[in-house]
Amino acid sequence: MYVQDLVDFVRENLLDDTVEPYLWSDDTLALLAKEAERQACIRADLLINSTDYSFDTVKGQAEYQMSNDIIRPMKLTYSTGGINVEVFKYNLGKGIALSDVEGLPYQYEFVDNNTIRIHPTPDGIYHIKVIASIYPPNTSPAEFDIPAQYHLDLRYYVAGQALLTQDIDAQDTGKAQLLLNKFDEAFGLPKDYKSLQRERLGANMDTPNSYAKRFGFE
Repeated sequence: MYVQDLVDFVRENLLDDTVEPYLWSDDTLALLAKEAERQACIRADLLINSTDYSFDTVKGQAEYQMSNDIIRPMKLTYSTGGINVEVFKYNLGKGIALSDVEGLPYQYEFVDNNTIRIHPTPDGIYHIKVIASIYPPNTSPAEFDIPAQYHLDLRYYVAGQALLTQDIDAQDTGKAQLLLNKFDEAFGLPKDYKSLQRERLGANMDTPNSYAKRFGFE
């Protein structure tokens, strides 16, 4: 489905806005459609990329920049000595002891939105494979990036947000909320900046040190 196809569907079936001059322009509804796609990716991890965000560590360098395209890293791994190793996300607030010791990486934590710090500091070059949930790349304003089976459910967000418009007679907050609830049912609850930060900064393993002991770390 193209973006315009969704706009036409929403206009005819949910907004009853088929007579020109339209209450909502095609451009407005198209922008809402692309924002609906972005929201769906934030909530439901619809776009997973395992090829474009990998990086090589540098001996003695602990901090690395992640791409702004990433909503959240889902898994970091590398291979050494024929063994696949996962680098677990951890939270300094839970007690990682910082040091200048170099070794095999086994933990990371976010320093800020886009910078991660790896522990221990890498003692060599390791190719870190990053599997990440990403924002839609917006390769074309006329097309969606998410799989086709999710396109039609974007209609709920487009129509719901359109009906919340303050300066038109067609504003209908009751219907809008019902439609936005359907979008929540399809893709999950909204995530504000604070909840996204919690996902980034929080740990994904309660006891990573037990894993680290496999490699001789204490």
